Amino acid sequence: AQTQGNLNLTTSPLPISIKAKPGTSVSTDLRVQNSGSQTEILKIDLYKFRAYGNEGKPQILDREPGDNYFDWVSFNTPTFRAEPNVWKTIKMNINIPKDAAFGYYYAVVFSRTDQARPDANQNTDIVGGSATLVLLEADVPGAKRQIDITSFTANRKIYEFLPVNFSLTLKNNGQVHAAPSGTLFISRGGKQVATIAVNGDQGNVLPSSSRIFSTVWSDGFPV
Repeated sequence: AQTQGNLNLTTSPLPISIKAKPGTSVSTDLRVQNSGSQTEILKIDLYKFRAYGNEGKPQILDREPGDNYFDWVSFNTPTFRAEPNVWKTIKMNINIPKDAAFGYYYAVVFSRTDQARPDANQNTDIVGGSATLVLLEADVPGAKRQIDITSFTANRKIYEFLPVNFSLTLKNNGQVHAAPSGTLFISRGGKQVATIAVNGDQGNVLPSSSRIFSTVWSDGFPV
């Protein structure tokens, strides 16, 4: 949820991931709730996004020359009434051409109809609206999928007691986004003493970007 200029909206789910074959059409439901006390008349604007930094934050960007994948998208209702505390479902339709391949990353922004198009090129937020992120994979044979571990650290060298904080940096050297997950196994003297899930929230790593995942060992014996 974001509040900008007294507009209070909640979107769900966030983000949305879609996988489909080129030459097909797909649709997904976008849900938005007006959390304010007054009825709002809202519109939909389409942007793109890319990874910003290494913490999984998106940078919202305007369409640029060559971004023809914007033309694949339509909405069943580009403007609508949003009553207070009522969830509204908007259908997003995507017609994927036969020559599409790999990943396309949309930011769908809800804002008031009586205001100018919200400012893009923000590091994390969209000014004047609330954004839902949609990740589309045009599934083609031979797509490169590669996630590499570039660093694994703890915040101290020596611990007497738990918790222990671990940081794992993953880089996506493939051609499509991925939500990597795994398990950290901790052993002492040849005996396994703990297992810790990594990226249990299924956060995505975009192509040619890195992301840090943090996890905590808090249940067990002092170290």
